Amino acid sequence: MDNFISSPIGLVHTIFAVIAVTTGTIVLLNKKGTKFHKKVL
Repeated sequence: MDNFISSPIGLVHTIFAVIAVTTGTIVLLNKKGTKFHKKVL
């Protein structure tokens, strides 16, 4: 794992993957029917 992120594209991909996993977890763990859930962004 010396060269796990070997290019700038790999770094960007890794950052966005971590963001996607984090936000996906938040979405799955939130309850439905709350003010947060009903809010339209």
